[in-house]
Amino acid sequence: MPRSTPPSRQPDQPASFETFEQALGRLEEIIRRLEGGNLSLDESIQCFTEGMKLHAFCEQALKQARQKIDVLLRESGQIVPWEDGQPPDGS
Repeated sequence: MPRSTPPSRQPDQPASFETFEQALGRLEEIIRRLEGGNLSLDESIQCFTEGMKLHAFCEQALKQARQKIDVLLRESGQIVPWEDGQPPDGS
C-alpha cells in the first residue's frame, strides 16, 4: 500500500507529527522552499522557525532510538556503540 503524503501546511501552523518520518519529510519540504528563494522575509523566518522546531523533534527522536538500542545491546551483552560519538568500528 503506498504511503500517503500529508497535505502541505502553512509555515505558521504548529508542527505536530506522529512520526520521525513525517517530521523529517516536512523539514525537507521547508528546506526546499527556503532554498527556492521565492519566499518573503517573513515567510522565510516562519519557515526557519518551524524548521528549528522540527530539527529539535527529530534530534529527540533519534536520541530516544539510540537509547533503546543501547539498552538492547547492554541486555544482550554486546558492546554499546556511540559512547564516544563513533560507531564501534571507529569510522
